[in-house]
Amino acid sequence: MPGKNSQLLSRPLFKLMMLFNIIVVVIFLSIIYDSLGAQLHHQQALLGNFSRSLQLRVDTYRFATWQIYQNQNSTADSDDDDTSSSGLQEIRLRPDIYAPVTEQGKTQALIFGSHSSNTLATADNISDFLNTLWGIKKNVWSMYYLNGQDNSMTMVSTLPLKDMMVRYNGESITGLVSTRRAEMLQQANTLDERESFSELRHTADSDDYYFTLRTTFNQPGHLATVLAFDLPINDLLTGNLRPDRMIFHDTDSGSPDMPTADRVNLATASVELLAPLSSSSMLISYQVSILMLVNQAIHEFALTLCLCLLLLVLSLTASFLLRRYQTPQEDNSNPELELLRILNKEMVDSLPVGFVIYDFNAHREVVSNEKAAQLIPHLNLQKIVSLSENVQGVLQVTINNEVYEVRHQQSRCSPQYRFFIISNQDREILINKKLQHAQKVLDKNHLIRRQLLENIGRTFRQPVTRLRHHLSELQDSVALADWQPLADYCDHLLRLTDNIILLNELENHRWSADEQPFSLQKMLDEIVTELLPALNPRGLDIIVNNLRPADEIRRGDSSIVRKILMTLLWYSFGTTRWGKISVRISASPEQTDRLMVNIVDTGQGLNKTELENAHFPFSGDVSTLNDEKSNSMDLFFCRQFCQALNGKLDMVSKTDLGTHYSVTLSLPVQAQETEQDEKILDGITVLVDVVVDDIYKIVSRQLEYWGAKCVIADERVSVQDYDFLITDVPARLSGWAVLITGTEPGYSAITPQQYRANYNLNQAFLEALLSLIEKQLTEDEMEDAPETTGNSVLEEPGYFQIFKDTVPDDVTKLSLELADKDYAALALTAHRLKGVFAMLGLEAGKAQCEQLELFIEKCDDLNIKEAARDIDDYVNKLLQQGK
Repeated sequence: MPGKNSQLLSRPLFKLMMLFNIIVVVIFLSIIYDSLGAQLHHQQALLGNFSRSLQLRVDTYRFATWQIYQNQNSTADSDDDDTSSSGLQEIRLRPDIYAPVTEQGKTQALIFGSHSSNTLATADNISDFLNTLWGIKKNVWSMYYLNGQDNSMTMVSTLPLKDMMVRYNGESITGLVSTRRAEMLQQANTLDERESFSELRHTADSDDYYFTLRTTFNQPGHLATVLAFDLPINDLLTGNLRPDRMIFHDTDSGSPDMPTADRVNLATASVELLAPLSSSSMLISYQVSILMLVNQAIHEFALTLCLCLLLLVLSLTASFLLRRYQTPQEDNSNPELELLRILNKEMVDSLPVGFVIYDFNAHREVVSNEKAAQLIPHLNLQKIVSLSENVQGVLQVTINNEVYEVRHQQSRCSPQYRFFIISNQDREILINKKLQHAQKVLDKNHLIRRQLLENIGRTFRQPVTRLRHHLSELQDSVALADWQPLADYCDHLLRLTDNIILLNELENHRWSADEQPFSLQKMLDEIVTELLPALNPRGLDIIVNNLRPADEIRRGDSSIVRKILMTLLWYSFGTTRWGKISVRISASPEQTDRLMVNIVDTGQGLNKTELENAHFPFSGDVSTLNDEKSNSMDLFFCRQFCQALNGKLDMVSKTDLGTHYSVTLSLPVQAQETEQDEKILDGITVLVDVVVDDIYKIVSRQLEYWGAKCVIADERVSVQDYDFLITDVPARLSGWAVLITGTEPGYSAITPQQYRANYNLNQAFLEALLSLIEKQLTEDEMEDAPETTGNSVLEEPGYFQIFKDTVPDDVTKLSLELADKDYAALALTAHRLKGVFAMLGLEAGKAQCEQLELFIEKCDDLNIKEAARDIDDYVNKLLQQGK
């Protein structure tokens, strides 16, 4: 019942505290609001005083403006030019800038532009008048007089104008006068504007703020005369008014952005106050920062606000404590505590050592597990603590002829409790001995494995080498189908033996790289040549894309590099049933010495066992189709020697998609002694008509490196000539051409003018092109002499006349029908030409017409145009010879 009554009493007390909190917050906000209102009222009063002072200054200089203008008119009416300027002199400071010579005073004058003597007298009078008006002033005052009669500009100022013009080149003065002249001319052109005000301005080299009062006087028959005064305002500021927060608005300008009433500007976090001038078309807006008002309010009522905050904090704390207040429960059972106790017991029981928490005040065990419960009756815990104080709480005891180590530590939260940890020392010693013995057995196994593999390699190498030698001698006397499998098995065994020997030398630190300069492109050609006999029967394609220059020489162990690449390619060949194997050779952009070789196949991929072979050789079987070329040690061999060459081997494989081998080797580039000034194929134009994009990139890069000019078939203009055609489509062969393929072991001749070459073999491809060039040059030399046998019929006048009357017209028809793509008419014309050439005994022309008919059947526009052009050249040549 007492707990229930206290709970009932706490509810209204909590509500009362919340009401008190609300009252404190309202008082706090009221104080800040009143303070902000007082600050705004004070700022409004300061701004009102400033506007009244400013109005008085404007009235004063209105009177001065009229006084100056009337004095100028009276002087001009009473005196002529000679008398008005008698005794006055001027100094020419710069072109069109003059300074009247006057007595030293407060003001100085400058005249800008061509002027009359009346203007000089007016400047002197104005200077004397303003010298009296500004004699005791401390601010910078300036007046500008735009004379409507001679369009000159007079400036009178308290600044040292002459010194500024002489010392500082007068750039600031001339710029200021130019600006004022533009403003005054603009006002002079406005007929209905007699008086105007500028915005508030700020001088760049000081903190002076001013505005310009401009007055216009219209004169019949002349331009308007304009007087302008720069009126400073710094001496009119009172209190904490800041001129940089003021904005002057001319109410006659009709600007839509001009404010009409006091407002709060959220964009600038300020309150905008307005103060109009009573007898002028000017409105002053002043922006008061809200943060400044708040800071001033806090500064003025700091003590009161702190007391309010303190009361609010105390009230909130009391409300929180009342909210958290709970009456004591009669039932002490808590499911969470019970669960926590069970978890603690389970955790202690699962420890692999004996664990005890002992209360020395009550002499009882607080927490213990089964292992410790069996040993506690045999231990005197008080004696153990006293004996182990000097040995960092560690003591060894013997129980039933077994050694135990006891560790203890005092509880930090309750010093009467101590933690004891009891471990079986004999068991740990036994485990350590077993681990040491296992390590010795492992080291011995490694030593035996190295010795075994080394002895196997040395023992097998000699007989396997002899067997391979005998097989080479029997090659001519045994059928190739019977001899080749034996040779492959023997090579596989010999390669495995060499790899074992090399790995043992590397593991025993007896191997060192034989660094010699070698040609990377030549090595790639040899590797592709060796792989082709195995790739072609299976129908696999290999694409070798060497991005490095063909004549690049690298320095390193070429035999090991060749073994790594050959091993990976044979392994990739064995896992690929169909598709292609792509090899890409490049160098790191940051380090050209780092050679990168990427081998990608479209095979079945590698399983987990094969990938483990890269770290542990012979840990799994090889799933390749060519067991005579690959074994379970190949990947390990490649990985180890890549690391030995300061590189690495990475493999990414996906089932049924293929494998990506990435090899990185450190092979420095050897600098060339001399650079070739002229490429081997300079001046040769080649038409590249390759369908496969990868092959096109390889061929075009090789041709451009050799200096040939490549013309793409799709972008070629019909009249653009070329020397040779490179294509991978046999049906597109025509003229002097090379058919590129991936199955050719080198290069071979198809016809006297056409060769077949392997695009992967750099040297074979180049030799095919050089052979065609040589043949083309020989044939051109032979064609320079006129035909004797074929043209014997044309030597007779009657036959030559027939040739001249019929053949040129048919050749012209060929061009017209080709432009219309009328293949039926084109075929008839070509057949008719072939008959004429056959009748006249011109075999070369007949052959060209037969080739043209073949292209017409295939509708090959590109080759049709070439053949028609060849026939036209041939006929023109015969006509020239007949003449």
